[in-house]
This record gives sequence, structure tokens and C-alpha cells, in this order.
Amino acid sequence: MRNQIIIIDDDKAVRSSLCAFLDSTGFSVNPFASAMQFLRTGSLSLTCCIIVDMHMPEMSGIEFLELMHETHPSVPVVLISGNISASLRARATRAGAKAVFEKPFDQDGLLNILGTFCPNNA
Repeated sequence: MRNQIIIIDDDKAVRSSLCAFLDSTGFSVNPFASAMQFLRTGSLSLTCCIIVDMHMPEMSGIEFLELMHETHPSVPVVLISGNISASLRARATRAGAKAVFEKPFDQDGLLNILGTFCPNNA
């Protein structure tokens, strides 16, 4: 059963706080420090949604989104970032992002999006 929310962010504090928040609301989460780290794990079969930071080394969130859209278009991807330009938001939308949130993001908005893709175990 696809029930894990994957969090990919190179900032440990963001990963930890997002994991704690989602865990407290009943979601099952699995954090990764980079897109490459996630791709090497083979965890995709358990994934109901991926939250990925836009700006990371090795592979950016937008590059990851484009790869996922090409190879696994049924897996929903939500992008987060501290700085999102209008052109980056448009590129993300064209590449299939289910949502784009600027940090600090609206927690209720994020929960609403995640609730459409992932079971809440609370």
C-alpha cells in the first residue's frame, strides 16, 4: 500500500520540523537529504506523495519533478522553497507539480493537498 510521504530537503532543520508536523497529524513520513539519496533507495513503491525542496545540490527539486513526471507520472510531487519566482512556479506547474508552497508554508493548505493523495493514520 502506498502510504508514505517522502520529504526531500537538504536542510536538516526543515526536514525534521516537517517530519514532526506531519507525524503529529497521523501521516507516515520518510525523510531524505537529497533527491539522489531517495532515488537510490527504491522506496517509490511505498510512496503516496513526495514533498521536495526546490533548491538543492546535485539535483534540484524542479529537475527531480521533471524526472518523476517523465518516469512515474502517477506519483504526486509537491514543491517547497524559500524563494519561488513566477517563472519557476510556472515551470513547476507545467512539469506536473500538484502544488507549490513558499516557506514558511500554509500548514492547512499542505495538509489539504496531502489528504487527497495519502491515507492519514491518525
